[in-house]
Amino acid sequence: MRPAILDTPAKHDEAVREAQLTGKQASGFFGLWLGATELGRIGTYVWQPTGSRVGWVKWRPGEPTGGPEHCMNLYYWPRQGFQWTVNDAPCDTKLYALCQQDYRDY
Repeated sequence: MRPAILDTPAKHDEAVREAQLTGKQASGFFGLWLGATELGRIGTYVWQPTGSRVGWVKWRPGEPTGGPEHCMNLYYWPRQGFQWTVNDAPCDTKLYALCQQDYRDY
């Protein structure tokens, strides 16, 4: 098991479907940590489980905003414009983690 990599529209959509099954978005705010940070080099996000540079990701328009926000998450927060889009946030923000398990891990 490892932190989730949402590097294609299909993986993103699958993660959203799974997150919606929890029902936690009913509160109006729900966030999940993903497996990417820019801690190694500011401005360059890397998928930590593989070390590969982030290419495609469904950023919310205007994100990433930078500053002290170095970790990537998937947010549902419609009042702030997040409709299951990706955001950068301070790495110590308290959120759930989204993980994935590859078939080879069984």
